[in-house]
Parts: sequence; structure tokens; C-alpha cells
Amino acid sequence: MPTKRKPENTDEQSFEHDPDAIVYDLADDMAPELPPHDNPPDISILMPVYNATKSVVKAIRSAREQQAGVTVEVLVANDASTDGSENKLGNASSILTMPQNSGPAACLNALIKEISGRFVMTLEADDWLEPDSLAALYTALDLSGKDFAYGWTQYHGIENNLFQPRAPHKDEYFYGRFESLYAVMFRRECLERCRWHTFAAGYGMHDYDFVLQLIEAGYQGVAVPQLVLHYDYQPTGLAHEMKPRLAEYRAELRERHPKLVLA
Repeated sequence: MPTKRKPENTDEQSFEHDPDAIVYDLADDMAPELPPHDNPPDISILMPVYNATKSVVKAIRSAREQQAGVTVEVLVANDASTDGSENKLGNASSILTMPQNSGPAACLNALIKEISGRFVMTLEADDWLEPDSLAALYTALDLSGKDFAYGWTQYHGIENNLFQPRAPHKDEYFYGRFESLYAVMFRRECLERCRWHTFAAGYGMHDYDFVLQLIEAGYQGVAVPQLVLHYDYQPTGLAHEMKPRLAEYRAELRERHPKLVLA
């Protein structure tokens, strides 16, 4: 079982088949129901950490700082890091230590019981959030009544493009592409029906699979057309390491979500 400790002080559309879908332009085995908390934060950020000593401080600070109008907790799961990452987690709200390296999906599922926020978002330890982006997603969810909100992702490193996800037509999710939605915030209640999945091929695709689970469960999303997430795409990162086994990931995705993922 994971062990928990408090950190020490150390240095244009929705995902529903609805022609009147909403876009907000803000510039113009399941666990039991989660218990209530006194004075909970608005948002819980879940962060798996594995050998991220060079980036995790920036990732945590991007969530804890410069987020106007919302309160945030950062819940970290240290996935048996071997590079001293555990010494860089002082700004986290709480820390779970995994007994062995289990991958990001297992870390995220282990953190569910620690959530106290109204809304939830995941953040990889080598990525970072755009200032005030959490408030934008929070406001979209609050005003729309939808179940999840998603924004844009800026890639850095091997690729340097801006990914602006669009909602596809009926039964054509992502037009057969396997682009993932990284910048997704959802209501805490969604975790009563959805969990992160570890693929047979490895530790990737859990975020994309989770969004498909949201859709299959009947949850509805709203697009927020602005930059939310900065994604560090490096040769040593998980996304790049997945490429040799991408066909295996895709096959399992099609098996798990035959109505949503095209061949």
C-alpha cells in the first residue's frame, strides 16, 4: 500500500452529440463516494512523479501560484523515484509514496482518496500550467454545468505546435487520430464511474483513455479556447518512448472503446 506523508519545507464545442453544443470564450472496481471536507479547495491537482527532479518544482509551482480566483491543492504520488525527486516536493499539499514503480495510472488511482477539491485535474511532473488557466476551466465548468472542460496544449521540445482540440462529429471521435486531451478538468463525481487504466503495452495513453471513459459514461464536456497546458515533449519522455509500441496501444484502445476509436 502507498504511504502518505506531509511535505517538508524545501527549496468550439462539447463532447456530446448535440448540434447546439456550447463553447465558452472567457475573454468576451469503483471506490465509494468521496467524503466531504471542511473548507475544501476549489481544485485538486493529481501529479504522478517518477525521476523528475529537474522539472517537478516548476510543475508544482505552476499549479500553486498565479492562479487567480481559485484555491488549489497539489496531491503528489512519488512512484518509487531513484533520482531524489522526493526532496523536491516541498510545495505539494500532500505526498503518497508508492511501494514500487507502478506507472502514472496506478499513481493517479491511489491519489483519489486524497481528493478534497470540487474539480480535479491531472498534471505530469515535467509539464506546467499557463497562469490563470485553472480559473478559466473552473469558470467554464461552473457556468456551463458540464462535467469536464478542456483547453489548448502547447508542445515544447521535439514538437513545438499548439494543439487546439475540437469536438468531432457523431461517431467520429478525433477523426481516427490518437491525439490526447491533456488539459482536462472534470468534476470530482466523475471518479465514481471512471478510473485511469494501465495498458498492457506500457504506462502511456492513460489520459486519452480516461477522456474516452468520460464520454462513454455520458459525461459532457465544454471547450475553453485558450492555452492551458505546456507539454514538454522530449526524447527521454514517456510520449516518445511509446512510439515503438503505438500499434499495441491503439489496438487496446479500440478493444476498450470500439464505438469511439476508429480503426
